[in-house]
Amino acid sequence: MMLVKYKDKKYIISIDYSIFAIREIQDLDNLHSVEVLKRILLKEIAYLRKKSVFASLGLDSKTPKINLSESLASYYKAFITKDKESMKMIQAGSYAYSFYCFLQSQNLLEDQESVNINIFGYSDRGISSLTLTNTEEHINILKTCYHIYTNAREEELPTAREKSLTKIKRQAAKSFTNGKEFFNELMETKNNNKPIHSLTHTEIVDNFLSPIDTIPTEISNNLKLDPKLDLRNAHKELIQRELESDKHYLFLTGNPGIGKTTAITEFLKQPKILDEGFLFFILVHEYKLT
Repeated sequence: MMLVKYKDKKYIISIDYSIFAIREIQDLDNLHSVEVLKRILLKEIAYLRKKSVFASLGLDSKTPKINLSESLASYYKAFITKDKESMKMIQAGSYAYSFYCFLQSQNLLEDQESVNINIFGYSDRGISSLTLTNTEEHINILKTCYHIYTNAREEELPTAREKSLTKIKRQAAKSFTNGKEFFNELMETKNNNKPIHSLTHTEIVDNFLSPIDTIPTEISNNLKLDPKLDLRNAHKELIQRELESDKHYLFLTGNPGIGKTTAITEFLKQPKILDEGFLFFILVHEYKLT
């Protein structure tokens, strides 16, 4: 744990580390053995498969008024023993909170001083991290980490998991058609003694077009497009029109895979553009949904 000052900015860095694979010298394996490597690989894959999607949770610490401390506590109390790196991050957050309070008590931090706080849960299998500031809502997240770590009790797990399951059920009811029934059927599978469970849930989305679907007649007429074009090629033609116009700026958006980048690169490969030359920058911002 460190307090670092770089130029006019202060940073708190807190890391909690754990090792899975080797605890004693006797645990060392013969890495020249294919069977040993296979066993280690399968063990690592099994661990990663058990991890929750929340292990990859991202928080934008610059977003104002983040107020998720209560939800964070609820989640980690429910799954505290299932995600080693996240638990180590909780510990690091607890240490960072205590350290921050200590620095304030010793007048090493000024009241209005901006501080970046970086916490890491690190193991030989992965890393979980949070980067926060010393705003009130962010300090509350660290305070939550402190309370989870110092007050965690094994007997709270069943209650916390039941609460989390209730929240999931409530959200499923809102997110799916006949979501309540779907969730109940899903939960019933755990009572079956069959090794393989089969459950079918079907939803119909209206007014949906895939990139390979033919565009509706109304759209082709309004935009003066060939009615035989599919959505991807219609989108491409519209882009070509705009790029060849006298407009200085073009804002291009669309679903992944629709052909935005392809349309632009095809335009740039035209002889008249290649002869003139161009400077092309591309900035890609991806969102991962799970």
